Amino acid sequence: MTLSHSLLYLTAAALPFPAMGILLTGNFPLSPAIFFGTAYSLLGLVTRGMGRSHLAAGGMLLAFVVTAMPRFDYTSYALSICALGVAIAPLTVPVFEPLAWQRLLSGFLLGLYLTLSIICVELGAQVLGIEMISEALKLIFPYGGQGVFINLLRPKAGFLEPSHLAIYLCFAFVVLDICKDSKNSFVWQKTMIFVALLAIGSLSGIAIIFIYLIVKSLQDLPLAVRNLLRRRAMFYALLSLTLAVSIIAYFYDTVVQAIELYSTRLDKTLIALGEGDLEGSEGSRINALKALPKYWSEFGISGFLFGTGYANYEDWLIKTYEYVGPWSTFARGQIDNMLVAVFLSTGLVGMSAYLLFTLWVFRSAGIKRATVIGVFVVTVNFAFGYLVLYLYWYLLFVLTTALRFHRYRLEITPKRPCARTGRPLPQRL
Repeated sequence: MTLSHSLLYLTAAALPFPAMGILLTGNFPLSPAIFFGTAYSLLGLVTRGMGRSHLAAGGMLLAFVVTAMPRFDYTSYALSICALGVAIAPLTVPVFEPLAWQRLLSGFLLGLYLTLSIICVELGAQVLGIEMISEALKLIFPYGGQGVFINLLRPKAGFLEPSHLAIYLCFAFVVLDICKDSKNSFVWQKTMIFVALLAIGSLSGIAIIFIYLIVKSLQDLPLAVRNLLRRRAMFYALLSLTLAVSIIAYFYDTVVQAIELYSTRLDKTLIALGEGDLEGSEGSRINALKALPKYWSEFGISGFLFGTGYANYEDWLIKTYEYVGPWSTFARGQIDNMLVAVFLSTGLVGMSAYLLFTLWVFRSAGIKRATVIGVFVVTVNFAFGYLVLYLYWYLLFVLTTALRFHRYRLEITPKRPCARTGRPLPQRL
């Protein structure tokens, strides 16, 4: 195993622990994944040299800098642009070797298993009243907040907050769904991920995974119907339904309470959408787009083209939305929507560069899953607003690699002949 493979393994295994490490300015710890990911990126730069991926990443960063350079001192954006450069670095050294992909996937699975175990320990310690374990976890993961769901602290494992954990689990679900084959379908892992999402109490996480499943089902509807009619599939479906009903019956009161809480949050989201409310996590995400036309109306075509200037939207947001109150992220100078954050701060110039770079990193993934993966990534962007946090970019790195090798596997796998006509059948995606 080469050094590059080891670094890939360690990067993926440490990926779900952003709440560990040395605390930097703000609330972003310098976590182990950043060390391993940066080392992998530098090693790739030394061994492979500079390639087109470096130019694509550099072009996006340059476009961001251009939007701020004429108007602001470099100290207002230099640290942020450097942090973003470090975060996207692994995407400039894509994985093309099957063995390297296996090491990356193995590390990713280890990180996932550790995360799911920590979630179980977090919830179990509270249910059983073992305060010593809860206090120990707070010492291990001291950064971030949790909130309350069903009278329990929401699990956040190694993340800064439960919503970040939910984003990670959504990516993990999609990655494993892409990687499934005849030997390993990752059924129990995906089931545990779904249960964990429900336990976290993240409405955005549930929405992301349901949107992915709905779009995927619509895309593969004929194949899904044929698979459901198979005896084995029907047996597993009945078995799963029986287990689900049994669990619901045993934890009836808890399930009812969870449904009521999710219904309440869904009602708040619909009300926020209808009334344009900007308070709370629901309103801050669903109505984040309102900031764009408001800014453009004040600053005209220059505001539309160049935005507030990269990393310089905080003052404008606080000044414009301070009347809303502290429960609004706008009033604190923050945005819970990455697309809006990029468009507001860098305008059409930066937004175009951001979208082009995103398309570039998916260039080797093929187009068979373009719709479902495209909808998934856009949905995540609407629920996650931390542009410089490595978490999103590293997860994107794993996702694009999974898609690349899924496509490779389809290309080298012989197509099954049809029993009736003898012609090759289409590959299952």
